Amino acid sequence: MNKRKIVKEIINPYMDKNGFTLEKYERGDWSYRKKIDEALLEINIADANGRLHMHIGVYGRAYDVQAEQFIDTLPSARTSMMDWDYSWIGKTEEEKEKLFRDILYDYRDILELNGDRIFEKIVTDYKNRLPNRKHYLLMLEHYDELEQKYRKELCPEECDILELWEKVAAWVENVRKDPLEEIEERLVGYVTVLETEMIKRYGGKRENDSDREACVIYAGKNHQLFNFLSNFFWLWQHEDMNNREKREMENWYNEQK
Repeated sequence: MNKRKIVKEIINPYMDKNGFTLEKYERGDWSYRKKIDEALLEINIADANGRLHMHIGVYGRAYDVQAEQFIDTLPSARTSMMDWDYSWIGKTEEEKEKLFRDILYDYRDILELNGDRIFEKIVTDYKNRLPNRKHYLLMLEHYDELEQKYRKELCPEECDILELWEKVAAWVENVRKDPLEEIEERLVGYVTVLETEMIKRYGGKRENDSDREACVIYAGKNHQLFNFLSNFFWLWQHEDMNNREKREMENWYNEQK
């Protein structure tokens, strides 16, 4: 069976009609992309170890939607989710190809019926995300400036790194009800101070991921990954996050001794 040819026959007409381009093909993996506003949407169809998947999301980030969530919207589905874990055992070549085709037809129909609202929700959520592109660019273009400005407020030389983290977390919790525009620059600035001190004291490096618009550091003995910008914005939005984040920070700090 020529799976690549079958995908092209069944899936590509929908993609062409709706402005998606096949940006990547590797054996058993098709990635179609389309820019909508500031979000680069990706529809990925993957034939992995005997299971067919279809995921939809923003390129470079975790997928938001899986085809399984929408199979019940099909008035007359050709397959079930059990079929998507397809097994070739005991099937003829003709039966194998029919099953593969039917799964793809169901994927196509899911997109036809639900695609517009799926894309709209993903793009809306992406535009409303925190941290957003503005915060990423602040980190990217004004890092040193913000670090110097907010260092004076945090006085990192007077505390250990765990106490510094607690200072930032306490401030974030205290301003949780304040408008975003009043706290966002200071939050970004505090992150630059914390990152700088961690790398200075324990070694590590900063990395900027342009695909994900993420700024992270790797710090300490095991070069553990931290995305403080994302973590502190999440803490600002969710009251129940501090204990988990604090435990992670305490564990890391104790490992450095």
